[in-house]
Amino acid sequence: MKSNDGLPPTLSTATLVQPPAKKTFLWLPINPRISRLNFVGYLVTTLFSITFFVFLDSSQTFVLSELLGVTSSSGTISGDLAFYDELLSIFLVALWGSLSDRIGRRPVAVAGYLMMGLGLFVFTTAPNVYPALLLCRLTFAIGAAAASAMITALTGDYSGAGGRGKVAAVAGLFSGLGALIGVFVLLPLPAQLTVGGNQGQAVKTTFYITGGIAFAISLIAFALLKGDERSGWEEKGDAEEEAVEARKMPFYMLIYKGFAAGKDLRVSLAYVCGFV
Repeated sequence: MKSNDGLPPTLSTATLVQPPAKKTFLWLPINPRISRLNFVGYLVTTLFSITFFVFLDSSQTFVLSELLGVTSSSGTISGDLAFYDELLSIFLVALWGSLSDRIGRRPVAVAGYLMMGLGLFVFTTAPNVYPALLLCRLTFAIGAAAASAMITALTGDYSGAGGRGKVAAVAGLFSGLGALIGVFVLLPLPAQLTVGGNQGQAVKTTFYITGGIAFAISLIAFALLKGDERSGWEEKGDAEEEAVEARKMPFYMLIYKGFAAGKDLRVSLAYVCGFV
């Protein structure tokens, strides 16, 4: 026996789950549950994350030579600071990623850009290399780890069905453009801002400008990124149950499960590629 609308009596149109309509941003398939403005926010944050990384690595020697008077061993010290930065970031990326599963992507991204801005602002105030300048660099590293982890997470969250490769390619393009901004726009600023031969003050001003941009990007991330903590597909069934379970799970268990996922060869390959 069937109802008047032709459906079995145990079903109704209200209980049918309609698949999400396809959505694109220009030619890119994006998650139907995000807005195009959300996707713009993702591209902007991707662009400037790399900008800040490249700027700090390239301009660190200016701080050593012009503000701290280090000349003969500036290259070695700069390399050491970058090494400590990366060493801390390796561990923090896993922590930030697990935390984003609990509280959402947007809060972690916003915190990351705030920390990068703070690190850039205080970088030129350090009176010595160790421990002051190292602490400033590690402050930046805390934010950089959060930002880089969220770029990877948002690439998966914001991609549409069958479009993850395209979105990842565009993210790579924006990362390259961000590197060019760091090298060709921000890095020449000390020379352009030098007045009366006082390059030290120009270096400080450049870092303040770049730190201010990082703070502005944190506001853009807050305004444009999707606020719902379940920023992925949110589909019914096993995926949603797993997401709910993850939010209830102790934080250390989330980290453990992240490492345990490496038993999957494809996940292991992704981990190795990310490390390289």
